[in-house]
Amino acid sequence: MIKAPPVLSISPQALAILKECAAAAYPEECCGLLVGYSDHDGWAASVPGKRVTRVLPTRNRAPTPRCAFEVDPAAHIALLRTLREQAREGGGRGECVLGHYHSHPDHPPVPSAQDRAQACDETAVWVIVAASHDGATEIRAWQAFRDAGGEIDFRPMEMVSQV
Repeated sequence: MIKAPPVLSISPQALAILKECAAAAYPEECCGLLVGYSDHDGWAASVPGKRVTRVLPTRNRAPTPRCAFEVDPAAHIALLRTLREQAREGGGRGECVLGHYHSHPDHPPVPSAQDRAQACDETAVWVIVAASHDGATEIRAWQAFRDAGGEIDFRPMEMVSQV
């Protein structure tokens, strides 16, 4: 039996932010964090996947931002603290960091060898935006997973629009 790909639900507004960030950063890579809910948080028991509620652009801290990205660790830590406090105030589970996004200037939106080398969280969402001098051209979502040999690899996610 063929298993359906996991689903990433994302709003048109969030997609627009991703496109704007990739176009503005070109010819360098943009990056940022994806915030939302995972299927195990009970948001959609019938749909295996994740729902992006917010996109948080961050500074690319990579030493070579034309061919690499590094999400600003200070922004990541600040976001984790904020989400933890919101969950505490809300009396339970709240939003979480689902993963991150980055752009591939003049390259397709598929995980690169460098992306594979950086991957360490086997449940993280990786949204990759292809960018060129014409702006953002394509967006694809990927989910990291650990293969039978123990290595991190990526599987495509189906992206669906939130209403």
